[in-house]
Amino acid sequence: MTRYQPTTKDVLQFLRSLKDAGVTEIPRVHVELSEAWRRTSAESAVAKSDVSSSASPNTAGSEGQGIGRASKPRTPGVVAAKQVMEDVQSKPIQDSTALGLAPTQIDGAYPSRSQSENLDRALAILSEEVSQCQACPELSKIRTQTVFGVGDPRARVVFFGEAPGADEDRIGEPFVGKAGQLLDRILSASTFRRDEVYILNTLKCRPPGNRNPNDVEIQNCGRFWQRQLELIQPEYVVCLGAIAVRTLLQTDRSIAKLRGDFHRYRGSKVLVTYHPAYLLRNESAKRLVWEDMKLLLSDMGIEVPKS
Repeated sequence: MTRYQPTTKDVLQFLRSLKDAGVTEIPRVHVELSEAWRRTSAESAVAKSDVSSSASPNTAGSEGQGIGRASKPRTPGVVAAKQVMEDVQSKPIQDSTALGLAPTQIDGAYPSRSQSENLDRALAILSEEVSQCQACPELSKIRTQTVFGVGDPRARVVFFGEAPGADEDRIGEPFVGKAGQLLDRILSASTFRRDEVYILNTLKCRPPGNRNPNDVEIQNCGRFWQRQLELIQPEYVVCLGAIAVRTLLQTDRSIAKLRGDFHRYRGSKVLVTYHPAYLLRNESAKRLVWEDMKLLLSDMGIEVPKS
């Protein structure tokens, strides 16, 4: 199983998001990030002592209210963060769990469910956990609500999208805007009803301005959608769009190269196709999506509509 290895860009982006959210210092955590972190812990204690002894009565009360102001001493947390960034630039972190990022497991069977396990209650508990998540400071600060998932948790097919948009953020359900209306028409043409499938996204919160999710946000949300799929255990997963494909299958190959065949995510067959939002901009791609849906229906043993 391949572990996710955050790049320097990922770490810096994560730290910038903390700063944008108003975080001015990083507390010490009980995780060994690197040798530099352990070294910095000792240096921070010395720095704190020096600040306490050198600060005048007029400046001591303002410590930690800003980052990078020449008139104010740096807090130990900021010193530690700077050292960690420098260490990452010279030696990337090898273990993603050091940043709380769970690698995506794409092989192996789903774990066996207990006969006594209540699927609906388990999903409800997970949904409540999602609603309390603060892992992405920028997203949790601006969201109206989280967007967990909707549909039949016992469905044979799960449709896996990218991230909520403005309508999804307002209503709290995935695919309810213009792209969602088109998805509903695709489902109807494929003889499905919306309540006969399950729909979820890579991210549970809307990125500002509907931008693409970054790698840190995708990893932070990974444990939620992975758990959803473990509970639902669908026969099929339909990936809608490049971000969903990259997230689920851990590949940078294009949709064009992955279409027309089934791939594997744990116990599910995975079909790759274009996102409905892409179809709104590219009418000609609708024919390709219909070909993908016919492949899905044939494999499921469902008669393909003639029209």
